[in-house]
Amino acid sequence: MNVDCVFFDAGNTLVHPVPPVGEVYARALRERGINADAEDVLLRFRHVCTVLRRQRQGEGLCYGATDADARRWWGEVVMLTFERFGTIPDPDQAFEQLWNHFASPTAWEVFPDVIPALKALRERGVHLGIISNWDVRIVPLLEGLGLWGLFDAVTASFQVGVEKPDSRIFSEALARCQVGPQRALHVGDSYEEDVLGAVGAGMRAVWLRRGAHGLHDCHDATVISTLAEVPELLRGA
Repeated sequence: MNVDCVFFDAGNTLVHPVPPVGEVYARALRERGINADAEDVLLRFRHVCTVLRRQRQGEGLCYGATDADARRWWGEVVMLTFERFGTIPDPDQAFEQLWNHFASPTAWEVFPDVIPALKALRERGVHLGIISNWDVRIVPLLEGLGLWGLFDAVTASFQVGVEKPDSRIFSEALARCQVGPQRALHVGDSYEEDVLGAVGAGMRAVWLRRGAHGLHDCHDATVISTLAEVPELLRGA
């Protein structure tokens, strides 16, 4: 696979929340006198995000381009997630608690396969980039996790005004790294956002499915279970 630049998704590709989202939301509920199972909370959270995205399809960014935009989106997510489990006191304070929690690098971990994979790609002379649907908090987050300086360019939806799978965010990332789509590869965990988005922009795609068993190639992308496989794909070119 002959490529000059490898792009990565951020959330659940490079980094993941620790504790998981469901546990953090459930803990916030318990602190306000409501017992809720973390898995049930996570399922509700995912449902709310899916419904809101569908409702706002074609209306622009979900997370928005500013801090205020992002706060409105996540405020609605928190409210709709919590309402399934009862009325909580001081919902604004609960939102601020969650907003600040996920803004902190201490709430996230870098997957152990990330740094070795990036190092191996650098040794091959490959440029590195990030393409992510994220709000304004991604910049200090990546800086705090020690990832910001490892990439030639970070292209986030709040900067560009569109979100994956829109081809325009991929085109912007390609322009920032000065590489053509036929010489670029994108790696991510979402089939719709990362695989279909990258392929739609003329790039090659790798679908990361961590922990999956019986992996096989789909017709759009190579399927991998760890980022350690990315340098191997290029080595086999």
